[in-house]
Amino acid sequence: AMLVDLAAYKASVVLHFATGPRYEFGDIRLHQDVLKPEMVEGYVEIEPGDPYELSRLLLLQANLAQGPYFSTVEVHTRREEAEGNRVPVDVDLVPARPRRYEVGAGYGTDTGVRGHLGIDLYRINRRGHHAEANLELSQREITLSTRYAMPWPYPRTEELSFFGGIGGFDPGWSQSTRITGGSSLSRMR
Repeated sequence: AMLVDLAAYKASVVLHFATGPRYEFGDIRLHQDVLKPEMVEGYVEIEPGDPYELSRLLLLQANLAQGPYFSTVEVHTRREEAEGNRVPVDVDLVPARPRRYEVGAGYGTDTGVRGHLGIDLYRINRRGHHAEANLELSQREITLSTRYAMPWPYPRTEELSFFGGIGGFDPGWSQSTRITGGSSLSRMR
């Protein structure tokens, strides 16, 4: 209904919407075969019965895509399979390459000719462990560093990693050796 008061230059509009029933999330079905199911389920923060919201599906897709495990994450709602107002969701996960190599070369006035070799191992096992190793060589310096990481105890939010390295530096007037090592527990907010 619309009421117009020309003398006061005012109008009032009343709209009625019939949006239909509110949909809810049904089962979230994850389709992949590279990680243990519990590992991937740790990324899902949607419970069957939660109100259906597109933003939550987009967040799930982004969380799965930003890790090192999957190259493509496709989310499909299956409205045709709804039971009542509960809509199941299929998530198809395409595995990323299991490793990546890096090779680089350059020149710097402080290092001279330099080179870089690196490898990232994205899926060491089905529990989501991953590692990296880097070797930096130059006319004055050599450094080898490694890092091994594992989701712990909750896959998406925390990661336990161990790291270490050794390096030597010889600018011509002195010589030094550096050894590093340690562990860290990082958590996403």
